[in-house]
Amino acid sequence: IDRDNIFASYRGTKTIKDILTHSKLRKEDVNPSDGQSHAHKGESKKCDKQCYVCKNYLVETSETDSYHTNTIHAIVGKFTCGTKGVVCMIQDNICKINYIGCTSDSVKVRFSNHKSHIKKRLRTCELSKHFTENQHIHVIDTSTNNKYDASLAKQLSIVILEKVN
Repeated sequence: IDRDNIFASYRGTKTIKDILTHSKLRKEDVNPSDGQSHAHKGESKKCDKQCYVCKNYLVETSETDSYHTNTIHAIVGKFTCGTKGVVCMIQDNICKINYIGCTSDSVKVRFSNHKSHIKKRLRTCELSKHFTENQHIHVIDTSTNNKYDASLAKQLSIVILEKVN
């Protein structure tokens, strides 16, 4: 290894803001006069098959609000749980925080991973870390898959925001 190509870098500790809202809304999506998003009307829509993600978690909407920024964001495109390569927002309806994530896979596949990690208390992503660290707030019945989905669905909702370029 060439010593001239080695350098030291420092990454500060992530704040809750860094962890939960790392994706930025494009400036052209927000109307500066009212702070609201209006451009690029689209839709986050449930699939025709009514899978467990759509039945329990996915919110059908053309716009969504952010707990963090208190602004309304327009959905950019038309999406379902099977759409691959999207940015989605998972809202914790108990703690009133948002998890913004990007996946190259479908929302259905990615959320299955999140559910599994939350259930097993794995600290592999910020969402499962949050649930693991806040078990006293997030009480989840894991006795059966149906009860698990029902108790988790009361706490989380998903909105697909836009396609990744």
